[in-house]
Amino acid sequence: MENLKVNLLKGLIEKGESIFIKPQKLYSYDSIINGCMVIDSNGKAIKMYAVAQNTWRGFHKLDKEGIGSKEIFVPYFNNNRENIISGLKDINTVEELEVFENTISDELRAMLSKCIKNNMLDSYNKVRKPVDLYIEHIVSMAKEFTTAQREKLVPLLFLPLDSQIFASEYIFSVKELYSFGLKRGSTFKDVSSSKIYKAIQNSLIEKSLKINDSFQRIYFDFFWNERYKKTGASLFETNIN
Repeated sequence: MENLKVNLLKGLIEKGESIFIKPQKLYSYDSIINGCMVIDSNGKAIKMYAVAQNTWRGFHKLDKEGIGSKEIFVPYFNNNRENIISGLKDINTVEELEVFENTISDELRAMLSKCIKNNMLDSYNKVRKPVDLYIEHIVSMAKEFTTAQREKLVPLLFLPLDSQIFASEYIFSVKELYSFGLKRGSTFKDVSSSKIYKAIQNSLIEKSLKINDSFQRIYFDFFWNERYKKTGASLFETNIN
């Protein structure tokens, strides 16, 4: 079983390069944020977003008739388009990306506090996971980035943490999850603090280095929705084909 796991993980290096660094399909920044039509293997058009509806449902509104989290995140990423693109292009280290994403998360959390129940925002990863998803999708698929820029940024990307990631035996053992105060059934809100989040992300770097120098932390995202079993020329396509 362990040999099968090691071979599978090593086999994802080529897939990682073709999906994250040299994707055959690219999309505009705007369409990644606002949704775009992606054709599946049967020729059916499906509208895809960097962050899906199930994530937005995790934020409970102060006013049922008022705006929700999606109406905060999407305009934020639209309105800050140029700053986000140029900011990412200037990043050279994991530490710089951490500061960049924390700044975005802090600004969003302040905006969300006006329309989302505040106890929903106590968890660090509650806001950070959607931010990680947006950055992952922008870097790996946006036409505004070159291959050279993706080669620099992809190794720095943080893995978005949620229930499917914690459920994967290919990523975490039960013992490892317990060490973070988590379990197989944990969800993205259960990563309550930045300290736990950083410990998890650092452990993923250590795991990736043990697999191969070319295996990047973000490649563990192939186990989300069993992307590793699917074909496709972009991250969006690996969700549906």
